[in-house]
Amino acid sequence: MKNWIFSHRNHLPIPFIILTLAGFVLTKEKHFSILLEIIGWASIIAGEALRVWSVGYAGASTRSMRLKAERLVEGGPYAVLRNPIYLGNFLIGLGFCFIAGLWWVFPLYIIYFAVQYSAIISLEEEFLLGKFGEDYRAYCARVPRFLPVYKSLFQLAGGTGKGAFHLSSLSAEYWTVIGILAMGAFLELLR
Repeated sequence: MKNWIFSHRNHLPIPFIILTLAGFVLTKEKHFSILLEIIGWASIIAGEALRVWSVGYAGASTRSMRLKAERLVEGGPYAVLRNPIYLGNFLIGLGFCFIAGLWWVFPLYIIYFAVQYSAIISLEEEFLLGKFGEDYRAYCARVPRFLPVYKSLFQLAGGTGKGAFHLSSLSAEYWTVIGILAMGAFLELLR
């Protein structure tokens, strides 16, 4: 099951997006406010910035439908959390929840995200432990899985660990940006 979720992870948000859009169209009681719009876009921009930073360190292989890793990435955002791309994804989705202004979307989104990404993260951790062994185990011991903690934020201030940012890795990230802009434009048109 984890392998199936991993290999279909790019398409799994589609049912949730359709449900949210249908709810947005059919619900008369929308809680639109400029504050929710600002919070939503701030969350989306922060999420995409985190994704860009992360992909710049991890490389374009993050888009692969197969588990693979040429090296253990420990630089940039990976110095403070092990899954910064997924935190970026969470922030982007959360931003759209704010923009939609539907209260029932928030708990559904959190459950949907937790189920999908707990399977993906578990599978990736098994793979990385098998490939990098003790190096990965030591990395896990010092870097939190999903949310940076106070201690790790000071690590970031002191440097970003091993590795370098590669601008060329961002070539596939335009699909995420296109998706964000399309969803945002669609919600604005529906409003």
